[in-house]
Amino acid sequence: MFLDICRARPTSAENLSRLLLRDSKYLQSQYLKELLEAGELEYTYPDMPRHPKQKYRTKV
Repeated sequence: MFLDICRARPTSAENLSRLLLRDSKYLQSQYLKELLEAGELEYTYPDMPRHPKQKYRTKV
């Protein structure tokens, strides 16, 4: 589900948490981190993981 949402358009952790009715910190630690490490997602600002406008997108 994460990949489908991020494939349509880059999405922030906060927006994902609202869409999926989950806490954003939980999503980041349990799902997004693993998808980033697996190479399935990437940051929109790859050199700045804590950028205030950071979003996730499906890696092409």
